[in-house]
Amino acid sequence: MKSLTPVSPAAAYDLWSANYDADLNPIPVLEERAARALSPDPAGRRLLDAGCGTGRRLPPGGFGVGIDVSGGMLLAARRRGLSRVIRAGVERLPFFSGVFDLVWCRLVLGHVASLEPAVAELARVLSPGGTLLVTDFHPGLVAAGLRRTFVFEGERFEVETHPHSEARLDEAAGSASLRPLRRMEMEVAEGDLDIFQSIGRPDLHSEFLGRAIVLAQTFERDPS
Repeated sequence: MKSLTPVSPAAAYDLWSANYDADLNPIPVLEERAARALSPDPAGRRLLDAGCGTGRRLPPGGFGVGIDVSGGMLLAARRRGLSRVIRAGVERLPFFSGVFDLVWCRLVLGHVASLEPAVAELARVLSPGGTLLVTDFHPGLVAAGLRRTFVFEGERFEVETHPHSEARLDEAAGSASLRPLRRMEMEVAEGDLDIFQSIGRPDLHSEFLGRAIVLAQTFERDPS
């Protein structure tokens, strides 16, 4: 197989933004299941979606803010009527400390080379007792050689990826005064065949059956 040169997240998602929501794959489906199981209900909470992409996860109404490094993704978010979206990276958030009750960082940290500053920033903007939800490609998948790729105008691109182990994330969280709450590994099950059929790749179901492909975790900021 031809080796791909990784593209920076900002450049990659600018290209991908045109068809991101229509690009069917099983990862977002299983990630959404994990997020729904672990995250507090965002209704009535001050929510930051750090790495919001096209804004499709931001709930309508309420106090929800999104940030992303990709101008193309944010343009797509604004086209769907979202105004509270800002261009920024998780390593330097343009907000005062302690202003959010709930922070989502979903399928993002694997694109960040320096984990500790990013986790420290996510913790900084959380209110005392607030919850941080982190989801990502399972590090075992990356170790096995799976890469984040997409197709643009007939050419396949790879997004720059920096896998972080569970132990390293826990260490970074502890240094940022975050305590672990819950952790979930989303494995492909027999009943998930319909997901793969919906993207026209039922053959991939048997390949990934029994493998954890998404890791999801929640942390709480020290309430004191």
